[in-house]
Amino acid sequence: MERRNHQRRKFGRHALLYHPQGFLCPGSITNISLNGLFIMTSDARIRKGSCVEVAIDASPKNTTPLTAKALVVHKMDDGVGLLCENDVLLHELLTNKQ
Repeated sequence: MERRNHQRRKFGRHALLYHPQGFLCPGSITNISLNGLFIMTSDARIRKGSCVEVAIDASPKNTTPLTAKALVVHKMDDGVGLLCENDVLLHELLTNKQ
């Protein structure tokens, strides 16, 4: 059984994953917690253990995306699980939902 430190919440925002090798992977965030998130993406180039940057659509009011560095900790057919370095960003998204 997998043990989690923080409860996940459903979350529906678009996101882009920036890989250091220079490619972009569009996706949709399906759930989020205080230390990570799951992004649905069909892009097979993202591998477990990769370090990426994620850009999250903040809100219709704010055109500047929110960004965080993250580690790919889960890779599934329909997406990736990310552990984010910037838990302040995730806390902001969870508490304000902008």
